[in-house]
Amino acid sequence: MRRGYLFLLLLLPSSAGYTLALAASRYRLPLLSPFGERGLGPAANAGLFLAATAAFALLLLALTRRPRLMHIISYSMVCYAAYVTALVYVDAVASPGELWCHAAGAVAVAAVALAIRVGGPAYSVALTLVMSGLGVLLSSLLGLATKVLMLVCYSAFDIYSVYRGPVRRMLSGSPGGIEPFTAAIGGLRLGAGDMIFYSMLVSLSAEVMDGLSPIGYLLAAASISAGHAVNLRLLSSRRVVPALPAPTCLCLSSLAAAMLLRSVLHDLDLDVLEELLRLLLVVEL
Repeated sequence: MRRGYLFLLLLLPSSAGYTLALAASRYRLPLLSPFGERGLGPAANAGLFLAATAAFALLLLALTRRPRLMHIISYSMVCYAAYVTALVYVDAVASPGELWCHAAGAVAVAAVALAIRVGGPAYSVALTLVMSGLGVLLSSLLGLATKVLMLVCYSAFDIYSVYRGPVRRMLSGSPGGIEPFTAAIGGLRLGAGDMIFYSMLVSLSAEVMDGLSPIGYLLAAASISAGHAVNLRLLSSRRVVPALPAPTCLCLSSLAAAMLLRSVLHDLDLDVLEELLRLLLVVEL
């Protein structure tokens, strides 16, 4: 059971590192919000992303009869994600020029290709590092309301997909077909989408709790770890469980409580607080 936490020892620090790198560099990415961030815009944005994900899942399901082609497409997508991730972070942190950024992307692709060749833990580590970086980038591209709605919608879709939808069908038909999008660390197998949204939770927590403050990272780490513990408990009696709902629910609830507490403390008159503390001391004496 304890080995199941090894995955978080890689994902959480890498997600925090990517988030800190972007926050410290003041690097700004254009907002990816086709329908805006007002009114029903965030809901429409989340629906659009979810529809694209569902269509991709159906494509993978259709390709289960051609596993070789499926693996070529899947590994190509992972390599491209590695290229984009390396390019953006090198540009954000060092700004060495366009040529060096593309060179960093090429090195990342070569490293992932080598990990694919080696397989096993090497590929799992490479996939986790790429997906955590991609999740932080995605979080930086989205508005706050869109991010929250996406996390909620994808958690619901995760439940459907695992128990009734594409994931269940692929696991029952051709489980080897989804291997390019899963990492196996410590006896636990986690999907690339779960890694992306775990890292989004870290980035979201940091954003809500003021970027460079450690409070957001600690809050996300505690919430995701607690949700992960729930998932491990469920796995003791089930073959597969949706990994996203429990960490997402706990993290968003913790963030809401932290924001409420911060608002109350911010609005509280310090003179009144001092008087209350003085009264408490008098009562204790």
